Formats: sequence, structure tokens, C-alpha cells
Amino acid sequence: MIQNTLFHKVYRLAPIPLVLLCAACVGSSKTFLPDGSEGYVVTCSGSMVSWGDCEAKAGSLCGAGGYEIVSKNANQQNVNSSERSMMIACNSSREPTTTDKLIQKSQEMLDEGVDKGKELLDEGEDLLDEGVEKVKELF
Repeated sequence: MIQNTLFHKVYRLAPIPLVLLCAACVGSSKTFLPDGSEGYVVTCSGSMVSWGDCEAKAGSLCGAGGYEIVSKNANQQNVNSSERSMMIACNSSREPTTTDKLIQKSQEMLDEGVDKGKELLDEGEDLLDEGVEKVKELF
């Protein structure tokens, strides 16, 4: 007869909110990135969350400076549940990596090369014009 009491009915339903709570979990933790700088691992696991939830959490962690995704992982546990995580670096607090510096230097060198090429092309056109004029004078 205890089974029909209100307490027993509520007790049987108590786990439902806990299950729903775990079905949508978004969290983060500080970590060190492969280049040694600080970053975050953002997790968004469960059937009621998406990559958008991870990205929203990353945005709130990094603020107006934005962030760069270092890596992304997804693991489909079953039809109703998946585990997602991404490692991010906040742009405002992130020091440029060696790769970033190499890309910047390469771009500067490319720009210098393009400028030098334009100068040489202009000089070549001027020499060609002079040559055409001399040929015209001869004929």
C-alpha cells in the first residue's frame, strides 16, 4: 500500500530531471595548447546540445577578441547521445606561434617580391619602348 502514496510516485519520477540534466552538458577547462600557450577545452556532450553550444561557450570564454579552434573531436556514443569537444586558443591572450610568425614573414617577403617584380617590369617596358624608338629611327 506504500507504493500508491504521493511520496512513492514522486520518488519514482525523481531521476528524470537528472537524466535530462545530463543529456545537455556544456563545460570548459583550462589547458595548455601544443605550442605551450594557455587555452581551453570546451565540451558539449549530450543529445540536446550541438557544436553551436560549444562555440557559444568558447565565445563567452574569449570575449571580443575571439578564438581559434585548435582541434575538434566528436564521438557518437549511441543514437541519442554524442560527446563533442574542441580545444581553443583565445586570440586576445594568445602569443603568435612560430607558424604564425613564419606565415607573416612569408607574406612580407611575397609583398616585397611583387613590388620588385613590378619595378623590373616597368624598367623592362621603358627599355622596350627605347628599343622600338631606335628601330624606328633606323628605318
